[in-house]
Amino acid sequence: MCCAGVCVFTDLRVDRAQRGYRLALHAPPFAPALTEPFDVRGPSALVLSTAPVAFLAGAPLAVQPVIAVHDDFGRRVERGSFTVTAAIKPGTGAVGARLAGAAAVPTGMGFARFTDLSVVGVGSSFVLVFSAAFLYPTESPPFDVDARARPNAQVCAGGQRCGSAR
Repeated sequence: MCCAGVCVFTDLRVDRAQRGYRLALHAPPFAPALTEPFDVRGPSALVLSTAPVAFLAGAPLAVQPVIAVHDDFGRRVERGSFTVTAAIKPGTGAVGARLAGAAAVPTGMGFARFTDLSVVGVGSSFVLVFSAAFLYPTESPPFDVDARARPNAQVCAGGQRCGSAR
């Protein structure tokens, strides 16, 4: 709709984040014109929402990781579909250790929720790296994996072990 030389478009949309977009304008009898460049921002990074916690080698993680998709402004992005992949960060944990379970999960409402990850191998200071195409990756804090369960182990705030219940 145009009024007094000003046109307003209410049904335009750009579906892909990119820098430097320009719109080509053409309305005879006026000369064609280009808009100034503008940027469309979208999902840009993965953010650790829930850190993994492991107690026993080969058993599902006691706390499964949850990864959020965020934009450049730190807001969670609910739209879009990404596959987030988990891997043991090279040089952490134990040589020969591996992840078991579904190490690649799709996002839904801006979250990738892992449900059955486990670490096969015993060691300390494991770090998981979470990645997805076109997004900055994120890492878990270090955690340990034991060969046998500790009696009365508890999970405290932040997912850390806090000793024995008595």
